[in-house]
Amino acid sequence: MADREIEVTITNELHQVVAVLEKILERKSRWNGQLNIVQGVNYSGAKRYDCSIHVREDIALHADYRWRTLIHEALHSFSPAYNRFQYTLWKGWEEGVVEKLQRMLRHRVLDEIGITVLDDTLEKLEAQHPFNGYISVLDSLQVQVGLSSEHFYLLLLETELPKRAELVRGLGENLADAPSKAKFTTSFLVAHSRLTREEHRGSGSSD
Repeated sequence: MADREIEVTITNELHQVVAVLEKILERKSRWNGQLNIVQGVNYSGAKRYDCSIHVREDIALHADYRWRTLIHEALHSFSPAYNRFQYTLWKGWEEGVVEKLQRMLRHRVLDEIGITVLDDTLEKLEAQHPFNGYISVLDSLQVQVGLSSEHFYLLLLETELPKRAELVRGLGENLADAPSKAKFTTSFLVAHSRLTREEHRGSGSSD
């Protein structure tokens, strides 16, 4: 396909992804409708601060990888607006949330669109994903505060990025018994340190 044909095709696919996510999340995406296929970058995809989306050309041409990337980047557009400083400071609180939701919602989104992807291919890719560390510590906090995985991550996605850490801290402080609260406090400090530390960039790095 010529470059222009690729962009038209991927843009149409992204419109479909966004439409399904708007139904699931019951709110509008902030994506501005612009998608660019790019070369020579070290990320698979990126939601820019103007709410355009970039996808690396080799990912756009991959029948399976591009769908997970489109869903990931589209989910960024459902976060309340943030700037470069906020993203850099709380990167894990954004990327961990978005990547986890990509994995949780992917089948629902693709089933609605009528697309089948190879799970084995994506699981191998995701087993080495640079944001797995973010997801691991967030999952630990989710279990400790007693919310379902979907409730926890959707709650974080709809919360302003600078307020997510305090939201989770507050949930932990409401735990009933002292041992659970003490364990959570330690876990939260470890998690927050990890979530505010730079990791190698992967799919979805907003730049």
